[in-house]
Amino acid sequence: MTVIASRTANALIEDVHVGFAMNAVGGPVRDDDKHRNGGLWVGSRVTITTTDVQFRPNAVNRSIQSGQLDITVDLRSIDSVDLLSGVLTRIVAVRTGDLVLKVRCFGAAKLAEQIRTAVSAARSAPQT
Repeated sequence: MTVIASRTANALIEDVHVGFAMNAVGGPVRDDDKHRNGGLWVGSRVTITTTDVQFRPNAVNRSIQSGQLDITVDLRSIDSVDLLSGVLTRIVAVRTGDLVLKVRCFGAAKLAEQIRTAVSAARSAPQT
């Protein structure tokens, strides 16, 4: 497995339990924040490899949040990669048959293209 790209990003995670966190306006995160957004934005890195797209939260997020924080999406299972609008940054939506991984970051258009290229390469490579 070779790393193609890696960048600082936030992922929208549905199943997050918060010990303590602040929302965008500096107040405590409440259940209605989580429901309104469809989850909570968790910070760290998104990494594209020759086999998958990975999201791994940073130590700060791991210390205040629990739940299914690590996400790995096999490139061959990706149905589409869409670029969505956002407030400060754009959002990359990686869709499979059973999940949508939403990642927001600077350079989102380039990240989306890198994922699309990796998906194409993975599908054309012989299976082992």
